[in-house]
Amino acid sequence: KNFKNIESMCTFGEGTFSQMIYSYQAMLLSPIDNSNNFTKNLLQSSNPKTAELRNLINDIGAHIGQSTSIAYFLKTLKYYAVYNNQVMLPMDVLAKNNISQEDILRLFNNNLDKNEKINDIRENLKNSVFEIATVANDHIITSKTKFEKVKTLVKEISEDDIDNNLQKNFKKLNKGLSDAIYLPYMNTIPTTLFLERLEKNDFDLLIKKMDAKEWKLPFRSYWNYNFRKL
Repeated sequence: KNFKNIESMCTFGEGTFSQMIYSYQAMLLSPIDNSNNFTKNLLQSSNPKTAELRNLINDIGAHIGQSTSIAYFLKTLKYYAVYNNQVMLPMDVLAKNNISQEDILRLFNNNLDKNEKINDIRENLKNSVFEIATVANDHIITSKTKFEKVKTLVKEISEDDIDNNLQKNFKKLNKGLSDAIYLPYMNTIPTTLFLERLEKNDFDLLIKKMDAKEWKLPFRSYWNYNFRKL
């Protein structure tokens, strides 16, 4: 079904993409995996800050899922228009920018009449994409802010807990964060790269460069993993 507004698109993302992140985190913290005992003990700590840490970990997954959902439907707009005859963009945003679903379908399928103002339709689509992509970027910014708070809390809880060896094991972590917490958040990297390319190309999904493979993904993944960045 089509989305009525951006909020419904975000809700879809939290119900799908975010759930995959939660499942990945749960798998990494499974009792059968002894390699993540530090993180398990950390999240079970009696420290008053632990509850805030758990909430932040879930919040970040929610924000990443919502931004991923938006980026996914922007990236696949052409596919849905050409092969499914659908426009999976919020209807209120399209109405606000004076462009209809029919305009977009004909634009991507090259069915516009010669008398129609193609540039105007294309510009209206760019404005719509900009507005939608801005929401995705806002979710990424929020997730990054909360992610930095997570790193701070992990350090503080570990330093306060001497008896359970959290302080000792914390020093062995890469940049103060375990794989069990960080790895699920790497899902934000493709979304960030897509939004960066979108901005570089003036939010025009019809530019051929938007269909090219993302060659930066391997390097960005390697760099982010080593420096624990989102």
